Amino acid sequence: MFVTKRLNRIAKMSLFAILLAASLFLLPGKNVEAASTKTKALKAYSKLLAKSTIEWGDTGYTMDLSECKFQIIYLDDNSVPELLIYGPYTSTDLSSSYQVLLYTYKNGKAKYVAEFYSNVSYYKKKGIITDQLYTAASTIDYYYKFSGTKVRRKLAKSIYQMSTYYYTKYSGSEATYITKAKFNASLKKLVGSKKAKTVSYHKNTAANRKKYLLS
Repeated sequence: MFVTKRLNRIAKMSLFAILLAASLFLLPGKNVEAASTKTKALKAYSKLLAKSTIEWGDTGYTMDLSECKFQIIYLDDNSVPELLIYGPYTSTDLSSSYQVLLYTYKNGKAKYVAEFYSNVSYYKKKGIITDQLYTAASTIDYYYKFSGTKVRRKLAKSIYQMSTYYYTKYSGSEATYITKAKFNASLKKLVGSKKAKTVSYHKNTAANRKKYLLS
C-alpha cells in the first residue's frame, strides 16, 4: 500500500514536471510570434507615414502627410497596436470635419479602418474608441466598437445648448434614446472599470517615426 501511494505520488510529480516544461517551451514561441507581428505592424505604419500624401478616409480628399501627426494605441486585446493619424482641419484641405484616421495591421499591410471627428480617446484593450462632434447647438460624444477591421457606433452622449443632455444607444442602423442610468450601464458593459485614455500625437517626421515606430 505504502509503495503504491509513493509510486502514485512520484507519477503525479513527474507529470507536473513534464507539463511545466512543456508550458515553458511553448510560451516563448507565442511571445516571439506576437513580438514579430508587432514589429511588422510598426514597420508598415512607418512606411505609410513616410509617403508624401494620404487619401483622407472616405472624404475623397488628399492630405499632405508632412502636416499630419500620429500615435499608436492598443485598442483591442492583443499586443499589436493600431495607428491613429491626425490631420488638422483647414477649409482648403478638407470639406468635412473628420480629423483622425484609424489604421490596423492586416495581411501584412496597414489597413484603413475608419475616420473620426476631433478629440479622440479610447479604452485600452477594450475595443472602444470615442470622438466628439461640435455643432452650432450641441456637442456629441460618440462611442464605437472596434472589431478587427471595422467600427460600429454603439452609444452617444450629447449636450444641447449647454444645458440638456441626451443619451442614445445604437443597434445596427437603429438609434434609441435611453436614460442616463441605462447609458452608464451600457458603457460599463463595454469597458468595465477601465477609464478612457486621451491621445497626444507626434509630429510626422522621419526622426519621430524612427523613435516611436522603429526603435
